[in-house]
Order: sequence, then C-alpha cells, then structure tokens
Amino acid sequence: MREETISCVIVAVLLAASAPSALAQETTYPVTIQNGPYSFTVEDAPERAVGIGTQQIEIMLALGLADRMVGTAFASSTPVLPEFEDEFNAIPSLAERNPSLEVVLGAEADFTYGTNRSYQDVAPLETLQEYGIAPMVPEADSVLGATMENVYSDIRNLGIIFDIQPRAQDLIAEMQAEIEDVGALVGDVSDPVSVLLYDGGTDTVLTDGQALSSYLIELAGGRNIFADMNERMVTVSLEEIVARNPDVIVVVDPYGTTTAEEKIAFLESSPAFASVTAVQNDNYVLVSLPALQPGVRNADAVRTMAEGFYPELFRE
Repeated sequence: MREETISCVIVAVLLAASAPSALAQETTYPVTIQNGPYSFTVEDAPERAVGIGTQQIEIMLALGLADRMVGTAFASSTPVLPEFEDEFNAIPSLAERNPSLEVVLGAEADFTYGTNRSYQDVAPLETLQEYGIAPMVPEADSVLGATMENVYSDIRNLGIIFDIQPRAQDLIAEMQAEIEDVGALVGDVSDPVSVLLYDGGTDTVLTDGQALSSYLIELAGGRNIFADMNERMVTVSLEEIVARNPDVIVVVDPYGTTTAEEKIAFLESSPAFASVTAVQNDNYVLVSLPALQPGVRNADAVRTMAEGFYPELFRE
C-alpha cells in the first residue's frame, strides 16, 4: 500500500510539473501562446497594447488592462459598455476603423488584439511579429463550431500574456455563473424553439452557420435553423428560410446601416415571409452584434435570447 501511495504522489508531481502555464498563477517569460490555429511568443508582459474592435477592447478593460493600452480602434460604431466608458475615453483612439501598420508602429505597440478581418487592413500576423508586436486573434474567429470554451481560452491566454491569471480566472467564473443561471431555467426544455439569426438582406439573407452565435442560441434553449451549414457566415435564400420555418427571429441590431426596426418592417411586409411562424406571431428578439461575437457580452446575449424564447420562464 505504501509503495502504491508513493507512486501516486510521484505521478501527481510529474503531472503538475508538465501542466500548461494556464494552470499557474504567474507567467514565466518568454511564453509561447497557441491561439486557435496561430501561435506567437511573448518575450515579456506587454506594456503598449492596442485593442481593435469593441469586443476585444471590452475584454481587455474587463481584465483591468487599461493602463497597459496605448490605443483603440474600430470602436466608434458600437459604444463600449457604460462600465468601461471612463477608461475607454482615456485611451487614445488610433483609427475610426482598422488602423494601418504605420499607425500601429507609430503607437509603439508591443501587442495587438483584433479579428482576422482587422489584420487584413493592418498587416499579416507574421509581419507584426517581425516588428516585435505579438498579434492575437479571437479563437472563435478562426474555428468552425465555436463555443464559449473558445472565448474562455482567449481570456486564459490574455491572463498568461499579461501575467494576470487570477483576474482572468475570475472573469471566466463570472461569465460561467451568469450562463449557468439561465441554463437552470431553460436546460430542461424538451423541444427547443427554431431560430433564424437575421443579420440583414432583402433579396437574400446574411446569417450565421457554425459560429459562436449558434452555440449562444443553443445555451438559450434554441436551435439555429442554419447551424448545419459548413461555414461561420452564410447567405441564404428567402425560400430556404420559409422552408425551415423558424419559430423566432433574432434580429441583429445594428448590422450595417439598417436598424432593427427597418429589418422587422421588411420581414413583416415581405410576401415571402407571410407564412413564417415567427413573423405571424411577431416573435422577434433584438440582440446587439457585439453580444453575439466573442466577448464579455456573451452571457447577456444568452439571457436576452432565453427571455425572448421563453418569457414565461422568466416571469416572477
């Protein structure tokens, strides 16, 4: 028995020694981060970070990184949450949309956090690394069938990069708790409502397939009618929507220049949608675009959609 106990202790020690740095409380630099399909090395905790996009900026601010940020970009179309306004306003805005490489270099950035689309305007990730800038992309922006675990992975990675792992763990726990609260109410729904995510379009409709939004809809007790599509974003015909006949339409507000009210007006006036159950019953749920993309608003999106799908479960 004693030999078995000693063996177990040795195995436990070896496992702890080989555990990823995400389980540690302090970061040992340099550290290499695997971020979805990308990897990059951080030589030291960044001191001059740039957040590109509202969602990325909000995650960084939620982690208490305002004093490490020298710039933001592409946040004007969707204001940050009220709790982040003061810190956000104190950080220089580098560009109304995606910044150029020259702008990022001018800010002497050592870390950037933006989407794949953002980097198309900034520079290839390899180029940024050649300049000594560590570029990070949201994991959910690079994989099919993203879940909240991809979002949590981003937060863990940021915790490692900036050596703030306890704060990252706390933020993850906060988001998990909010989602679990909703799950306690809708988790036993036997027949999930069918949902169309309506970004926009009139002749055809832009929607999401195997994207994070589909998983958020699932957490809210719904089923995205186009979750079987083998792309994150898809364009579908009006006939396809009618054939799949959603019970509820989640209207993305805003997406582009068209307001949610204008989108709903189109859905209700279009003869093509006259037979759709969601339109007949005025079953629309408005959700902001940032809430459906990887970020700190995801838990709120789950609650908003669940309340719209099953209002009777949320009545006091």
